[in-house]
Amino acid sequence: MMKRLMLILLMSVCIWGSAFPQNLSMDDDDNFRQQANSIVSEGNRYYDRSYRRGIALMADSLESLLMQRSNAGKLNHIDSLEFTADLFKLYADWHYENGNYDSQSYRIAEMLFHNALHIYNTNSFFYRHLDKASLIHRELAQLYYKIGEYDNALSYTEMALYAYRDAWERGEIDDKDATYLQLQSQMAMCLARVGDTNAALDLIDKLVKEYPRSSEGYYELLRKRGKIMILSDRPDIDSKALKCYKQYFAWCKTDALCSLSTMTAAERQDYWMRMRPFVADCYQLEQLAPDFLYDVTLFNKGLLLQINRMSGYGKTSDIALKSLEYTWKNIQSRLPVGCAAIEFVQYEKGGKARMGALVLRKTGTPRWVTMPSPDDFMDYEIEGLTNRDRIYTASGYWKNDIYNDSTLCALIWKKELCAAIGHPDKVYFAPDGYLHQLAIEYMLPDNLKNVEVFRLTSTRRLMDVTEVHTDSALIVGGIQYDARNTITEDGNDSDAYSYLQNMQVSFGYLPGTMQEADSIHSVRYCSRDTLLTGNTATEYAFRKLCSKYPIINISTHGYFGASEIPQSTDIKTSMSDESLSQCGIALAGANTNIMSDVFDSNKMDGILSAKEIAESDLSNVSMAIISACQTGLGYVTADGVFGIQRGLKNAGVESMLVSLWNVDDRATSLLISQFHKNLQTGIPPHRAFMQARDTFGETQPEDDRLKRKFNANTMTEFVIVDNDYYDEPQYRNAFIMIDAIK
Repeated sequence: MMKRLMLILLMSVCIWGSAFPQNLSMDDDDNFRQQANSIVSEGNRYYDRSYRRGIALMADSLESLLMQRSNAGKLNHIDSLEFTADLFKLYADWHYENGNYDSQSYRIAEMLFHNALHIYNTNSFFYRHLDKASLIHRELAQLYYKIGEYDNALSYTEMALYAYRDAWERGEIDDKDATYLQLQSQMAMCLARVGDTNAALDLIDKLVKEYPRSSEGYYELLRKRGKIMILSDRPDIDSKALKCYKQYFAWCKTDALCSLSTMTAAERQDYWMRMRPFVADCYQLEQLAPDFLYDVTLFNKGLLLQINRMSGYGKTSDIALKSLEYTWKNIQSRLPVGCAAIEFVQYEKGGKARMGALVLRKTGTPRWVTMPSPDDFMDYEIEGLTNRDRIYTASGYWKNDIYNDSTLCALIWKKELCAAIGHPDKVYFAPDGYLHQLAIEYMLPDNLKNVEVFRLTSTRRLMDVTEVHTDSALIVGGIQYDARNTITEDGNDSDAYSYLQNMQVSFGYLPGTMQEADSIHSVRYCSRDTLLTGNTATEYAFRKLCSKYPIINISTHGYFGASEIPQSTDIKTSMSDESLSQCGIALAGANTNIMSDVFDSNKMDGILSAKEIAESDLSNVSMAIISACQTGLGYVTADGVFGIQRGLKNAGVESMLVSLWNVDDRATSLLISQFHKNLQTGIPPHRAFMQARDTFGETQPEDDRLKRKFNANTMTEFVIVDNDYYDEPQYRNAFIMIDAIK
């Protein structure tokens, strides 16, 4: 990308400093302008959707078009200025969106926006063009707002508004122009951020009167009004903010039940992304309204995880829509006597990430418990290393101290949380944020040691408990990642392919996965099972077979380096979610295709991303077991870990067993084989796994217990017996079972 920026700057210098022929035909100029403007308009639409790949594609297309016309001597002076500025803007838009993944991109975007503004401000031709300088002012304001430079955001919003007020006074637009109204609401949010909440509320209240009460714009303004109130220091303001949020949420539910019925899966995702600012904001109410926040959480996770699972990738089913109406009272009605449910939620308040717990028991209303914040958890230090150092790595060894530290365990299962759940027989919890990376079910304090703890994607799973079937299995392992001539078909996640190719990833053969696959196949001893190994374990074969088996067991490399989905800002919703393309598993031929310079990324590449999993039909799958060694691409983030779970859940999988970090091949083979043995005897999945976890450390073969040591003093080797070889948390706590409730 930096090389491309240098080319743009060089090209712009050449354009501005050259003489251009002026004797071209008007038709030729008009055709060029029409084509260039079409590219720019499409790029702007992609920016509104936060679609990085689309923005980059349009920027590349415009750059190529300008270079071709310049090289042919056909680029006149005005067109060169206008479309070079547009090119700067498109690349700035790309860097703005890329800031979610690389914070340096924000400053590059700032530079490019200013380069475009320089062209507009130094050429009178662009004077009074609402779609030129004022558009850059608006987007610069969005950039500054997103990085917390609110004074700059306010200044550039004022500049953008000045041009629209000027146009309004000249009669070129009316006072209900959509962009004009949006800029005013952007101004209100900027005013609130710099502390002038009175002026912000006055402006929002004025704007509310401009929108029909049934319109989305009206309720969006109510959401922003609630946020401005929360930013205010006035007493009792939270209760007024709650009123705004309740009105907005009621509209969201009504709108969803009407709109989602005709939406595709992609449109449903966009709908969920549009709701993120509201979800992120309303948790700031904390203990003021736990019952309301519990309902918001159920609705949000229903959109994220439930709709596609029940509807596939076509139109939303009636049963899926009905599930969106669940409230905390529905969950409470299904909660067994003597049990508790917890929805953990990560949110932002006062510019910092926070964590809370919404606790529900069989009687009473939900309760709110404030949990250790992400920073508090990540900064916690053990033996000179912080949890941040330990949690982001794919290595299991560095996890041991986390799970062996009793003080840290007491911070997670704090007294207030234990008091809220009482003395339950079972606890059902749904994690969020950093808890996706932490197996808290293995960090129980003494008063919860005998309690069964179930990890769920959402406590709404208590509404649709089903049986787990084990009569046949698809078992995959011992994969040849360097295989050639693997079958390829159209239908690939090209974003995932580009991501791994840019990372220059190569997957090494995992001999232990062949042993694991053979062991499971032998333990099950079922003629209906299918074993895919070596060159046959292709993406094509897996996709063709995966929907036919109630059990899927995959032993392979995984990549879980996705960047966390950004908490959308108040003034520009992040509409694109690329995290599902940045986590997945490797199958046969993956290396060959990733390393090829001529591979068609529209063909199946041997990389099965979470997005591709989500688009599969796995509604017949009772349990997916993903025994994946993580490649450690960048940070192992919460959304990366959660991404594979989202993919499986949206595909229709009932329950999952997945790893949080790299695990010794032999240990994994023993654990998973024992789990399958237990399943074969009819033990329910959760109990079957917990029993396997409790016993596999005691069943390692004799040769695994023998460890060779070297004595530097005597220069000799000696053999010791290591009885606790698999008893460390790095082995016992690596796998988590999700949604396995019977």
